[in-house]
Amino acid sequence: MREVLGVADATYDQIDTVVIGTTQFANAFVERRHLNPVGILRLCLPSAEDIAPMLNWPDDLRGAVGGNVYLLPGGYEFDGRAISPFDEMAVAEAVKTIKSRGITSFAVSSVCSPVNAAMEKCADFARGAAFLGAGGGGDPYLEYLTLSQQMQANGPLRIVQPSELNDDDFIVPVGLMGAPTVVTE
Repeated sequence: MREVLGVADATYDQIDTVVIGTTQFANAFVERRHLNPVGILRLCLPSAEDIAPMLNWPDDLRGAVGGNVYLLPGGYEFDGRAISPFDEMAVAEAVKTIKSRGITSFAVSSVCSPVNAAMEKCADFARGAAFLGAGGGGDPYLEYLTLSQQMQANGPLRIVQPSELNDDDFIVPVGLMGAPTVVTE
């Protein structure tokens, strides 16, 4: 609170009300309990490995959400150039490991994503495909590869929410989950 007052150049007697809007935030800030673990995927390698996610968080809060942090290849320079290519398999492996721990909440961030969010969106898609493809195995690599190639050739893809569709819209599925061997046969 002192830091906030210092930045605002204010004093305690100038504060009428402090409102903390959600129970989740209050638990995190005050109690540090009843929090769900979170899987964190940061697309940054090789350039930003020294700046870890949650770097400035208090140790007890960082411990409450778990140490499920994965630094992966990707991200962008401030001028929009890729730091390194998006690695679909690295994302899939990280999601698989996080999922095996029973974690269902994820945070995905890419270095300089305000400049270019394409890798972050691709990672979100990859994470969703790997997480939701929980049936009889399979590997979403072919879908990642297809998505990456399409994004490189045509730019970012817009993901449409089901609520945006009309009853008479024509929809063509472009991906599948399952054993890739069956697809090639």
